[in-house]
Amino acid sequence: KSDQGLGGIDTSKTWGLYGSLSDDVQNSPLMVMLPIADEKAFLEFLGNFEIRPEKDKEGIYTIENIPNAPIPVTLYFRFANKYCYLTINDKANIAKDKLPDPKKALPEDDSLLSVNARLDGMPDLAKQLLVTNLENMLGELKEKQGDNEPEALTKLKEKVADLLTARTQMLLTEGESMTLRLALDAKKDDLFIEAALKAKSGTTLAKEMMAAGKSPSLFASLTEKTDAMNLRLAVTLPDELKKALEPAVDELIESALKEETDQIKRTLMKAGLEKIAPTLKSGRIDAALLLRGPDKSGHYTAVVGMAVKDGMGIEAFVRDVVNNLPPAERGKVKTDIAKVGGGNIHRVTVDEMEKETKEIFGTSNILLGLRNDLAVLGFGPDAMNRLKLAMQAKPSAGSMFGMDMSVSRVAGLSKADPDTAKMVKIADEVFGKNPAGTDLIGITGEMTDTLRLRIGMKAKLIKFLVKIAQEQGVGGDNNN
Repeated sequence: KSDQGLGGIDTSKTWGLYGSLSDDVQNSPLMVMLPIADEKAFLEFLGNFEIRPEKDKEGIYTIENIPNAPIPVTLYFRFANKYCYLTINDKANIAKDKLPDPKKALPEDDSLLSVNARLDGMPDLAKQLLVTNLENMLGELKEKQGDNEPEALTKLKEKVADLLTARTQMLLTEGESMTLRLALDAKKDDLFIEAALKAKSGTTLAKEMMAAGKSPSLFASLTEKTDAMNLRLAVTLPDELKKALEPAVDELIESALKEETDQIKRTLMKAGLEKIAPTLKSGRIDAALLLRGPDKSGHYTAVVGMAVKDGMGIEAFVRDVVNNLPPAERGKVKTDIAKVGGGNIHRVTVDEMEKETKEIFGTSNILLGLRNDLAVLGFGPDAMNRLKLAMQAKPSAGSMFGMDMSVSRVAGLSKADPDTAKMVKIADEVFGKNPAGTDLIGITGEMTDTLRLRIGMKAKLIKFLVKIAQEQGVGGDNNN
């Protein structure tokens, strides 16, 4: 490398591959964009490989008979905008009026790799082929699976397939771009992959995406940096699916009741299903799994919650069930052990709990919290405190989907696994006793007029994974 770059190529700037899709897919124009620090140095660099391009009056260089090329090709390139634009077989691809501006075509960010596809530039024939292939793939979904499949469920599947096809057509006509990038944020020590789908401004697709992305969650404010892991989902189904969902739920309930021959159990099942039916029909999913720990005793606390309709009705059903239990079983249930957030917390003792589960959570008690819009289960030494926080939660803005995991915290979760001790030891070596966020993996899904999925991890995790692989004899010097 010199002041003229590496062989005249400017290694401080982004390289690019740029193309467009035409009806004649095989002959679609494609060009490579190389940042150039010094044109003369670049030509001399090619000469070192016995490649001596000829320049025409338009400023386009031609390379024929490339030494040791597996197939005969003709390359064309020209210099412009401090870049070398290179294409194959057809020099019209790099005509002056077809050269993309590097500032607009190539990202000026922390991307190691970036791919950007313009949906609004895709040929109609290619779009139709995609839709046709999708319809063929979804054909089996529409088919009735056996004589026992409820008719309403078949219709729901048909509605899902039709909706997917319609939304794909809308995406291809009203979508603007799709991007994928791999990037490293050196300041935050973050390595991440991000995929994004952007709709054209003002379109029906953009408006629907904006509406769907407004998904306040009861659990968005409950996650903490000290969590071992948390999973969140907050989505609202389209109106078309909601309408098809209601009869499907009714028919599935009716089918389940027909299969139960015991009259007492059938009556109990009917009462329970009728209480949860409004939640199933709502078309709204707001749920979370939160895992905290390990504490000083090595135990974890888990909280599982979801938004519900008529939580007080569900609680009334629970009380009826408890009141009708045999005395011995009824004694294992303690109702109303706490009142908070307009709801009640109850406790159930599970004597037959598996040994490993009890070792992980350090208890055989399960807590149930219910208020009119929320049902939440708690398990572990800090379950009561966590449930009280959940019972007081109010809807707040958050991502549609999210997951965060602390590798060092979850490493000791499986007590029965003989490799757990090794993983904990390696985690301590890499992240230390107080990782302070250096061991995190995160996935986030958000939607405005752009649907964005991001998978990120701290760079130290690469070292952790390498050490785990070496311990298991994958790569390195360990051949066991």
